[in-house]
Amino acid sequence: KFIYLPDPYVPLRYTRTELSIREYYNIGNDKVLFSHFGALNYNKGSVELLKSLEKLPHEVRQKSHFFIAGKVDVEIAEEFYSIFNRIKTDISITLIDEFCSYDFIGNLCKESKAIVMPYKRTSQSSSVIGYASQFGVPVIAPHHGLLGSLVREYELGLTIQDLSPKS
Repeated sequence: KFIYLPDPYVPLRYTRTELSIREYYNIGNDKVLFSHFGALNYNKGSVELLKSLEKLPHEVRQKSHFFIAGKVDVEIAEEFYSIFNRIKTDISITLIDEFCSYDFIGNLCKESKAIVMPYKRTSQSSSVIGYASQFGVPVIAPHHGLLGSLVREYELGLTIQDLSPKS
């Protein structure tokens, strides 16, 4: 027996501070800002995201900045940091390895062009799509499962069939 169960969602505030995320982290306005936030772990595709950044063409790297925020899970930490340390000199990227407040996430969403969520577990929703929707920021998400279905049904962004780093 199934009943309707809403996704856990905490409305975020955008609190304009003296310095915006771009100003505070020295991210030029000429850069397209992509974000990936929350618990950084295997199921969130955080390692695959970093691997995909390695494969970006030079002209895309020049125009983009990637902001990754959240606590890196101990199970992926070694591989995650190995890749991050390898790419950080060639890619405009910021990593905040700590729990992030809701206000910080709200400010990050407000300034992002898209939220990247290459989740492996697609049979459930994510509060990230609620935050993206609140701020009118599109997501880049898997095509499959409940997650992909929600993104397509509510026109929340782009879905990708194959989430391999090459794709």
